[in-house]
Amino acid sequence: MDAILEFCERNVDTLQEFLQSPCHLATEGSFIKNTKEFNSIYYINSSRLVFLKMKYFVTSVEELQLRHHLGDLFCAELLAADPAVEKYARILSGIKKFIVFMAIAEGIAELHQMPTDRGLIFQTAIANRISEVQYSPVSPQELERIRKEYTNKAERYMSSVVETLKRHSADYTAYFTFAGNNAPPSKHIRRDNTNKKIFLA
Repeated sequence: MDAILEFCERNVDTLQEFLQSPCHLATEGSFIKNTKEFNSIYYINSSRLVFLKMKYFVTSVEELQLRHHLGDLFCAELLAADPAVEKYARILSGIKKFIVFMAIAEGIAELHQMPTDRGLIFQTAIANRISEVQYSPVSPQELERIRKEYTNKAERYMSSVVETLKRHSADYTAYFTFAGNNAPPSKHIRRDNTNKKIFLA
């Protein structure tokens, strides 16, 4: 199935039926458009089946959490943007990492397992038998630790994105229209000196 999906993705322009399929349409309007993009951030052995399983959580993060942080208009601008343009290139990588890591955290919370083709297991080599491995379940405590780890990692990437937006505020009007009071404060102290004896520059 992975091989079939890979073939369809490579030839999407000539496969009109696949172009209209739920599998392809699910990635339209998404920052994470294919298995390769997801796999470059979080290794899933390039499995399109795992990617499709995670797409539900990617969509959830994009529609709720990402828009909570950046606003609807700015998200729409980013989706339509040329990723090669410098002002978008400097933040899109962090945004994609936020989406993937938060999607993993949401997947763990809902599925109670890691988003891999083997599911809720650790893989370890058996001593003195390099070619053999053994599998053991992940405890609920360890799973919760991993969920928090990916949540924190996602939030750190979003903090980095916001700091970049603040450093280049003139490039991101749509974001600061949304951010309102969350926009970076002016570095200059402003005071009305009308009819005041003390002048504050």
